[in-house]
Amino acid sequence: MQGPENLEHSEVYLKKQLFKAARTDKVEILNTTLPKIGSLENSYCYLHKKDPEQRNVIALCLLFGSHNVLSRIYELYDSQIDMTLVIMRQEYDFNQPIQMAAGLAQFGGSLREKSMKTISFLLQIIQAKIQ
Repeated sequence: MQGPENLEHSEVYLKKQLFKAARTDKVEILNTTLPKIGSLENSYCYLHKKDPEQRNVIALCLLFGSHNVLSRIYELYDSQIDMTLVIMRQEYDFNQPIQMAAGLAQFGGSLREKSMKTISFLLQIIQAKIQ
């Protein structure tokens, strides 16, 4: 049986925390979880681990309109790897990133707003890439 300090550093716990950050758009969860993973390379690998429905952290950010977490991921990793390409290559259930982000808009209210902010972020990084 693992002690509480070991549980916080277990792969399962860390993945769940990253998925939680992506679903709830809580940058604080992301910021406290990534250092526990270790190096930038290791934490980048964790972003691509999949949940039971085969969605990774970036896809979850797009699906749940978590533009703040997505923006923070972009800030952290873009100097090391072309995150625009990583984000724009995401696919889930045959949907591309803009389609994933737009999915929330149909529900109106705050979900529509989250959707619009996520789409706006995607357009910003695309525009920065082509300039």
